[in-house]
Amino acid sequence: MMIEKTLVKNSLSAFIDSVLIGLSKSVRADNTYSKYDNCDILVAREKSNTINRYTNKSIVYQYNNKNNIICAVKALNGTVIKPNERFSFYDSIRDCRDKIYREGIDIEGDIEVVGHGRGLSQLTTQLVATLVHSNLELIEHRSSILSRREYNVNYPCGFVTIVDHIWDLVFENNTDDTYVIRAVVEGDELITELYTNSSEKEVIELDIQRKYNENKKVNKLTFVRNIYSEDVIVSSDEVLSLEDGI
Repeated sequence: MMIEKTLVKNSLSAFIDSVLIGLSKSVRADNTYSKYDNCDILVAREKSNTINRYTNKSIVYQYNNKNNIICAVKALNGTVIKPNERFSFYDSIRDCRDKIYREGIDIEGDIEVVGHGRGLSQLTTQLVATLVHSNLELIEHRSSILSRREYNVNYPCGFVTIVDHIWDLVFENNTDDTYVIRAVVEGDELITELYTNSSEKEVIELDIQRKYNENKKVNKLTFVRNIYSEDVIVSSDEVLSLEDGI
């Protein structure tokens, strides 16, 4: 009975969300990073859809996922990562975790699951895809390759990063530069951006290398970060390597 009541509550909330969010052009957090206006150089920008209207997956669960993402985005937006500081996703959303409660769809390994507070893996995965375009060092993560093709448009590069009470997503700033994370949901689109105050002429590009198994499915992803200066590679390092099942 409790489960039925929860689903009814979530269904009503999702319907209301679909109406209200449809009337609003965007759902933004306060520009809390405004006092760091010198961080106005865009490093990276990533996008993904929070709602897939061309699938038979429950629209109720999808809107619940979207609501959970919006709550996290409001807490995350404007996060400043100063030199010698660490960014922890779990710490960034700690104060709003009680609002991220709605029941939605998520993926654990290659299995689709339904549970409360779902949807954050899409946000954390997109954050990884955004932050690895910088000189920030990836310290902690729990990621695996996502085999389900239908989700590829929502999960950049076909992988998923999960944060829970045991695993966190952590980046460390070992540079002299300051970085600012900006996150926003516009319509059904999740947008994450990274800004810096550095005027260095370095250009960072990711080389995403894929290996396939005998069934022609990706079973290994390797992210190589190439740093260019005046069109010449000055350094190259492997920032992330994933194998199916990790």
